[in-house]
Amino acid sequence: MNDLLTEQQQRDLRLARWYYFLLSGPALIAPYLNVFYTRLGITGTEIGTVAAVGSIVTLIVAPIWTGFGERWARPRLILQLALLVVAAGYLVLGLQHHFIGILITTACLALGAAAIAPFSDMLAMTIASSVKKGFGDIRVRASAGWVVFGIFGGLVIEHVEMYFMFIITALAYGGSVLTLLPIGSAHFSTRHVDNADKNVQYQFKTVLGNLMRHRPFIGLCLMLVVAGLTNAGIQQFENVFLSQLGASDGMLGILNVLGAAVEVPCMLWADRLMDRRMSAHRGILISMLMTAGIRLLVMIVPSVGMIVVERVIGGLAYSLFAIGLMRFVVAETLPHETRTVLALVNITIPSLINMLGSPLGGALYDSIGPRWLYPISALGYLLSWVALYFTRPRPETGAPSI
Repeated sequence: MNDLLTEQQQRDLRLARWYYFLLSGPALIAPYLNVFYTRLGITGTEIGTVAAVGSIVTLIVAPIWTGFGERWARPRLILQLALLVVAAGYLVLGLQHHFIGILITTACLALGAAAIAPFSDMLAMTIASSVKKGFGDIRVRASAGWVVFGIFGGLVIEHVEMYFMFIITALAYGGSVLTLLPIGSAHFSTRHVDNADKNVQYQFKTVLGNLMRHRPFIGLCLMLVVAGLTNAGIQQFENVFLSQLGASDGMLGILNVLGAAVEVPCMLWADRLMDRRMSAHRGILISMLMTAGIRLLVMIVPSVGMIVVERVIGGLAYSLFAIGLMRFVVAETLPHETRTVLALVNITIPSLINMLGSPLGGALYDSIGPRWLYPISALGYLLSWVALYFTRPRPETGAPSI
């Protein structure tokens, strides 16, 4: 296939893969961040508050970034600026040792982070489409990067100062800025639309109104809300729980890459599976059941070994979910709507969830401990499955089989 691509197409594909690889720089920090906070004396409720404030900033800023991207002639520059803001944010965050400083820095970091996901996903989709490859072919590089950065972090965390990890994370984001420079400018613009679509006056309210009348999309939103709220505690405190179970800092780094290592082959497999045999909707349903089951097992057998199993199965489940979600959005939106809907499902809804779920998860951690966060998460995934199943696309309507 690569022999049929032009030199420019090959270069754009190669750079997009490297870009996603470098976006995984936070794998150096992610396993240790909340452990780092708790060792500074930050409570679970305060950690939840930090996450919630970051989500509030993201919620406010994401539509502004997206609007600039739709109207401005240089969306590449917007993405590069956002990446630089995040890089600077990590450098400053590593110097904070008190709750207020962490809170303010996280809010500033969120200013840039709000733009990265929708702009990056749109870039990956346009490049993948131009070279006749699946989205997973590019997205899987983020999982590969997570593995590499995570293993590196696990190997060095016990031999260097914590701030070194923040520096390397910032450098990874700086490198991602450079990889964007040679990519063809057409890939940063909204996909080509016909003359009729060009005359459409894009309005967020109109797009949202149309989607809210679409039954499967309503189910998807319900799924995201329920699963997000009930899973907030696990997301924040599973590594703290691992530390309590006896995992060393180095082991946390290694364990953190297991799910991503599984995603490397599974993303490509999920892409092919949904090309040939499975709808995106069904893939998301299966991922919900898999995650619910493994969360219950961790509650029954709370151990480092069982969490290892959870990370492996979770990597497979996330591969089905991530590819299914992307295919759902692309299939159910018009070209000029896609970036905004990606911002809605990847930024706006998760930010709303985190505003409530992060403080709630922190309070639950303080009151009932980490073990009992797992059945709460499992129940949430089962309820999400119900919401998604009963709003599934109806074949008789002639809707696309996504």
